[in-house]
Amino acid sequence: MRQGLVLLVLVGAATAALAGSGTTWAASVPINLLPLGDSITAQGYYISPLTTLLRNNGYAPTFLANEGHSGYVIAQQYTFNGTQYTSDRSGLLDSITTYMNRPGMNANNSYVLLIIGE
Repeated sequence: MRQGLVLLVLVGAATAALAGSGTTWAASVPINLLPLGDSITAQGYYISPLTTLLRNNGYAPTFLANEGHSGYVIAQQYTFNGTQYTSDRSGLLDSITTYMNRPGMNANNSYVLLIIGE
């Protein structure tokens, strides 16, 4: 059930973000996608439905990579309610420049899909 809910939220968010980008629907619009997250991303259950949804709405998606890393958290060190915490897991933000420097990532038609669970 949780995977279905995550997929539904992801597909809805991606469609809303891309639909609001002012893109014309006359021809397939090429877009680059970089999924970035934890094990939910690594499993890749969302790729086929998201690809179908985007193609049906006039986009030609290219997945630059699937940067899903099991056990990752958003940030290894963070502050909550004035208290500093350090996670024993690797943080996505700690190495974000590595992911953002992928070929094709800095094109105008590129999007990062941040997919991270609990």
